[in-house]
Amino acid sequence: MIRDRFRSRVLAFTSTASAARVPEVHGTTEVSLCGEIDLDSSSALEAQLLLACTGRPCVVKVDLSEVTFIDASGIGACLNAQQLAREQGCELVFSRPRGIVERVIRVLGLESTLLGAGSDEQ
Repeated sequence: MIRDRFRSRVLAFTSTASAARVPEVHGTTEVSLCGEIDLDSSSALEAQLLLACTGRPCVVKVDLSEVTFIDASGIGACLNAQQLAREQGCELVFSRPRGIVERVIRVLGLESTLLGAGSDEQ
């Protein structure tokens, strides 16, 4: 039963309705993610992030504070989405990682890449 709860949270995370998206204000769109970012959800996450990067001017800030777990495929999806967004002229920046998510980002040395210049201010 506990596994089912986590599973449904991951699936909810991958649906458009549960990735809370704040309307664009002054060219910036804010997206809040929750749940686990792993092999099951990483490709859907990447697609959602790229969808959020449509429009001009384009700055997308992704709040990771409610993400409870991230694996290598999740990190890869974030990096790939960030690169593809950059190629489209959009700035995609992640913020507020907590717990294991923050630790994974730091251990991999990706603070400045994923979190941008303001990585000290999470």
